[in-house]
Amino acid sequence: MQRFVLPRASSTFANLILQIGVYPVTLTPNGQTFFTTSLPSETHYNIHQFHEREVKTRGKGFIALAENNQCFVNAANTILTLQGHPEMSVELSKMLLEDVPKYLDVEEVERKALEDRVEREHDGMAIWKRIAGEVANAAAKRARLGGTALDSLVHCLAALLG
Repeated sequence: MQRFVLPRASSTFANLILQIGVYPVTLTPNGQTFFTTSLPSETHYNIHQFHEREVKTRGKGFIALAENNQCFVNAANTILTLQGHPEMSVELSKMLLEDVPKYLDVEEVERKALEDRVEREHDGMAIWKRIAGEVANAAAKRARLGGTALDSLVHCLAALLG
């Protein structure tokens, strides 16, 4: 995975990993099963990244859906984590890129490369459709257990939104 590693004199930001733009994320076999009909590719998805940190270890009880700690689901299939932003658009990414913190001191050449990266095709909508499908399935299951479909959907969305 390509990343900009920006060396810093300050120990606080030494070798800060700045990952901005659309990057491919390689799916594990579990991820290929989870996203089987949702994505254009069977082996990866492309997603907007906009962060300076990385996930070092998987949480207890979570199953890796992608390599390099990029995506997990819990065993109950009720929590999905992504180290990326399916909600981001090219327009939002460009707007955020304008405000990349000055302390990162990104050179103009690097900034242009980042701008090119944010314009790449991404699978954000396909990922959202997969998430919506899971919510709909959970709502239908709750409805079969005695709730109304609307009550079940509201409950699932409330749980999803925390």
